[in-house]
Amino acid sequence: MRYLDRIAIEHPLSMDRVISISREFLPEACRRRPWDYTGHGVNLLSNEVQMDSYLTAYGEMHMMKCRAAFQNFPFENLPFNVEIVDWGCGQGIATLTFLDVLRERGLIDRIKKVTLVEPSVCTLARAEANVRNALYGKNVIVCPINKYLPAPYPSP
Repeated sequence: MRYLDRIAIEHPLSMDRVISISREFLPEACRRRPWDYTGHGVNLLSNEVQMDSYLTAYGEMHMMKCRAAFQNFPFENLPFNVEIVDWGCGQGIATLTFLDVLRERGLIDRIKKVTLVEPSVCTLARAEANVRNALYGKNVIVCPINKYLPAPYPSP
């Protein structure tokens, strides 16, 4: 079974499950030092092993940082038609964590669109799959954009 097949049976998919499923799929040889397979978290990821390694090494830390940031979010002012824009989304960690928090607060139905922007094609595909599975059964538009922002070259 592949990662995408595995997350397809999780309804709704949570960030905790994304991390644990990534650990399950990480080859044994990579488990002792997963950060070694990610360029220590700085390189664009280009394959399944790198993506699983990244989530194993850094996923929980990013999730906890997002949760800490969301503690001060004004949820009581959240409108009913919300679009999330996740620029440099990676595998969708921030979006998934935010969706988890919204679900815990009974506000998940306010999300109408999620825009994911990421330069790595394979990482963007995984982010899209993660977000779609986290929003399973919801009528939400998920718009993946494969771009490097800002552009790596000067504007004319």
